[in-house]
Amino acid sequence: MAKGREDDPNTYDQVDIQFVGPERAAPETTSPPETDPEKDPVVLRERWLRTAAELDNVRKRTADQIRRETMLERKAMLQGFLEVADSLDQALAAHRGEENDWFRGTRAILQQMHEVLGRFGARPFDALGSPFDPERHEAAARVPPTRETPDGTVVEVLQTGYEFDDGTLLRPARVVVAQRD
Repeated sequence: MAKGREDDPNTYDQVDIQFVGPERAAPETTSPPETDPEKDPVVLRERWLRTAAELDNVRKRTADQIRRETMLERKAMLQGFLEVADSLDQALAAHRGEENDWFRGTRAILQQMHEVLGRFGARPFDALGSPFDPERHEAAARVPPTRETPDGTVVEVLQTGYEFDDGTLLRPARVVVAQRD
């Protein structure tokens, strides 16, 4: 309280001071409350879609890798069988004209070997008389061309070439090619 005269406008009997607390404070401009990104459905959906896409990519990469490795192992196994088939073929060629039990038995084994190769998708391809193709043929020797065998023609097959059913080369044919010097 202030002491002074009552008729003096500059004097106060009582000073009235009020404090304004937070509950009576002027409203502030409010921004929307920040949401937790761990709970935001839009963020969670995007994260889920990215994860699903990555999982799909991992599956595809794994399937491709398994397919490639399976093909390599299959190719290695079949090439081993081809070596055995070649040895049987050479044995039969050395004994042509001999129609004995050994010859017939070896020929039957070779036929069975070709059936097994076919079950695994390997088949021989014909190179004799075709134009030389360095992708499918391996030139082991060359001979001069003739009228019947023009330049660049396969004139003899020394070792049969094989391919898979889809046309992928398993082993090139070793051939003799008609070629000018």
